[in-house]
Amino acid sequence: MAGFVANRAELALPRSDYEVALVGGGLIGLAAAAELMRRAPQTRALIVEQGGIPSEEGATQYSPGLHHAFFDDAELRHRARRWREELHALTAAFPQHGRIFEPVGVLSFEPGHVELAQRHPEEFALLDRAEIRRRWPLAEVLVDLSVDRCAAWDEGAGFVHVEALAYAYGMQSVRAGADLCLNARAAWDRGGRLRLERLTVNNRMEVVVAGRTDLQAERLLIAAGAPGLALAEQHFGEVVPVEQCLMQYPRLDRDPAWPLAPNGRLALPVLLDAGFALRPHHDGLVIVPPLLPPDPAGYVATGGRFLGVPVGLRREHLSQISRALERLPALSLPTLNPGRTPWNLRRAHEVLTPQGRPVEHAIADTPHVVRLGGSAALALGPWP
Repeated sequence: MAGFVANRAELALPRSDYEVALVGGGLIGLAAAAELMRRAPQTRALIVEQGGIPSEEGATQYSPGLHHAFFDDAELRHRARRWREELHALTAAFPQHGRIFEPVGVLSFEPGHVELAQRHPEEFALLDRAEIRRRWPLAEVLVDLSVDRCAAWDEGAGFVHVEALAYAYGMQSVRAGADLCLNARAAWDRGGRLRLERLTVNNRMEVVVAGRTDLQAERLLIAAGAPGLALAEQHFGEVVPVEQCLMQYPRLDRDPAWPLAPNGRLALPVLLDAGFALRPHHDGLVIVPPLLPPDPAGYVATGGRFLGVPVGLRREHLSQISRALERLPALSLPTLNPGRTPWNLRRAHEVLTPQGRPVEHAIADTPHVVRLGGSAALALGPWP
């Protein structure tokens, strides 16, 4: 039997006690809910999200969604390919949301990836400069091919539409029996008591509390992304030992001379070089910079100056761009859009986990856990 969806403050939930309450309607929380209902379909489960699903803020909404199998560890490469099969299956199961996974391939000029392809020719191809020019003439405008370089080619890789993936997991969870409470802000304690503030919009377009619902949950799973770190400290009184940084993703707008594929995108794979990724996005490219070091507590990233002009892209990313200009001519093109303010750019706080993999932190002396994603969650799957 399908679960109940309470998307308005006046809709009461069908019960007041749950075995599991999952707080957070982003990718990590919804994937956990779907996996829980697959393994234990009789579980009384509730998903709570402050907005809609998928979560309209944070990494789920703005993640570049890169997926590839360039890992030294053979088990991680195997895991990436298993996850790839699931992405294809989810795309087939939820065709109404368009393609969840775009297998455009990933072409990497990173020396470590090239060496990996040389060691494992059964898993990756090596493409020389002539072959790259033949397949993707535009690549020469974006990546330095003036020297005789080869690149590692992961043909089945590509990128994920993360918001579509999260929505599919949410619908899968509800179909399997999980209840879903939207527009609800959650507070809880170590005993599993959960208070939901049911939110609505008044006639002045302000978000206000319309009512409160008290629940009991045997186990809480907090998957609220980077804000979940502060929420764990506030409600559990426990510090989760994970750091974070604010990542921004500027856009490279299309030059009118660049040809488009029939689907309206640039006829390119994802390109990796100098720590950056260039990912097709509509008729342009999203620029994915290398991960930054952790931001100190309380640090507020500010925009820097690009060619003497104030821009929204944070200074640390501008420094990364200046160091990569020789290998990535794309970063010096006039169509690069660094934003007028930090809010003009795709941006999200990235949780910095070991190897970029999702992790779970158990709250001491309770059955509750905090689940966090990582930079490799879309390469390896959203599970620890």
